[in-house]
Amino acid sequence: MKIKRVSYYEKIANSKALDCFMFSLVHPNIDAVKNVLDNDGEFLGKDKIMFLGKMNSFFYKLKNENIVNVSINRGICLDKMAGSDVLEIRYATSFSFFDEFDNNPNELGDAKHEDEIVVRFSVSLLHGKVVRIGSARKYRKTENCQTDNLMLNLN
Repeated sequence: MKIKRVSYYEKIANSKALDCFMFSLVHPNIDAVKNVLDNDGEFLGKDKIMFLGKMNSFFYKLKNENIVNVSINRGICLDKMAGSDVLEIRYATSFSFFDEFDNNPNELGDAKHEDEIVVRFSVSLLHGKVVRIGSARKYRKTENCQTDNLMLNLN
């Protein structure tokens, strides 16, 4: 297998695709997820259509929750998909949790609180498309990624 260096333009395309996927999870948008996924990819062991069905169900569940804050953490996967990006999205569902969050912001991999919903994906990108999504069990926060905290009301 020959290792190829990623071009500057592919880095930009992949970065845009990752951001698009991340923000489609922050503000649930199934069309944005659909547009960023590669047609021949593997997503949590499913094809694109099956994965979109699962995501649509998840988004429906989120819309029925009272989401008061969304936190994004990023890192690097260290297990099955080593070297791929890790996205962790934490949806806070109560204002009391939000008050605690201001004092102790969550880091990548922190234990889930009872007043939040947490999703964590490892994501592989190629040519500006997400080609593989897996579950991340071993990962670490990267020094150059910063935690983004967004206050959104998704209802």
